[in-house]
Amino acid sequence: MPILKYTASADTTITDAFKPYTITRQYLANMGAADSLEVFSIYSSGSDTQKARMLVKFPINEISQSRVNGTIPASGSVSFIFRLFNVEHPETLPNNYYLSVMPISSSWDEGYGLDLENLSDIGQSASVGIGCNWIYRSTTALTSTWTSQGGDYISSYEKQAYIDNGTSDLEINITDIVEAQISNTIPSEGLGIMLSGAYENGGNEETYYTKRFSARSSEYFYKRPAIEVRWESVLKDDRGDFYYYSPNLSNADNNQNIYFYNRVNGALKDLPNSAIPVVNIYNESGSLLTGSIQSTKVSTGTYKATFYITGTSEERLKDVWSSGSNEYFTGSIEANVRTFDDSFVINEYVINITNLKSIYKQIEKPNIRIFSRLKNWSPNIYTIAETQIPTITFKNLYYKVYRIVDGLTIIDYGITPIAFTKCSYDKNGNYFDLDMSTFEKGYGYAIKLMLLNEDIKVEFPQVFRFKVE
Repeated sequence: MPILKYTASADTTITDAFKPYTITRQYLANMGAADSLEVFSIYSSGSDTQKARMLVKFPINEISQSRVNGTIPASGSVSFIFRLFNVEHPETLPNNYYLSVMPISSSWDEGYGLDLENLSDIGQSASVGIGCNWIYRSTTALTSTWTSQGGDYISSYEKQAYIDNGTSDLEINITDIVEAQISNTIPSEGLGIMLSGAYENGGNEETYYTKRFSARSSEYFYKRPAIEVRWESVLKDDRGDFYYYSPNLSNADNNQNIYFYNRVNGALKDLPNSAIPVVNIYNESGSLLTGSIQSTKVSTGTYKATFYITGTSEERLKDVWSSGSNEYFTGSIEANVRTFDDSFVINEYVINITNLKSIYKQIEKPNIRIFSRLKNWSPNIYTIAETQIPTITFKNLYYKVYRIVDGLTIIDYGITPIAFTKCSYDKNGNYFDLDMSTFEKGYGYAIKLMLLNEDIKVEFPQVFRFKVE
């Protein structure tokens, strides 16, 4: 599951704008229950520029617990991407400006005001309130004001995003902010989003009115503010597609990976006493070809050995995983000899997802298995007699998922800078894990697959459908 999504737990808009048709600033307006968030700057000479900012909070404790549970990788192996989604509206749209995103340093209450237009829902004041606003931050403490009007922010963590189009979404990497919140280096009070510097304070002598994003109360499931957790979770197990060393390739390209999965009653478990096995490789006659290959632990109960080995003919090898006097696993490897020619052929493939169910529950996290073969493949008698038809393994296969009813992309091909939708592979072919909690129930979805060969992208025509209930 190389992508997880956490939606906002609180959000609101705060503003120092004038109440419509008056010269009175509506500092106390609260919009905590509105289905849109808003950011703008209305330029006036002197100190009369009007501003709106957005506050968004996320369940950092849940993210932290997911890391403890092993669902999310350790710091340094994962990226946290903050996403906001554009809301269409009839007002003017600003273009060509920067937004700033900064962590909030003080606690705040979102409130339940609704009115973005007339700013008629009054938030916290010195005596009464329903949520934060430009001056006050807390409903529960009547004297809790922001240290600085407009919110308290940690500017040393500021991120900026350039918005060139009025209808653009916002997508920005906030990994260092989330990691600091998880480690309690900074408070977990969410993010403030505002126009940057001169774009907000009138220094450019221009108006930027008005940019709106969907709030967490939006009826559109996929448009709500979110942190997407992305990482490359690819297991490259060459056991089913293993080749001897070739002088045509570099040492790095010659290296092959084989894995040992320590499954106990169907569940992966670490070896006792934190043991990390070494691997010995033997030929068919039992002679040692290479030994004492130090494996590494990839994840719970999963160990990897990386090496290359020389040979001139196809042969079945044996790999033995052990530590001291303990032998944990013995496997087999079909070693092949690489061949090269001067022809270039674009192959066509038949591809299928063999274990896809028609309906899933949101709590399910299935392992999706992919079968592929050459389109014009013709089995011989021996192959037909085999219980399992061999599958082709692709080293650079990616997936995406979209909603069938409107074609909305839910998970796009994640290639760079994080290959978060790259398929893993093992002796049984390609596969990936899919967390069904990512999808809104009651809809049908489709999986597409794409092969990447250097800079050439080839999307397979097949569509694989399922529904989430």
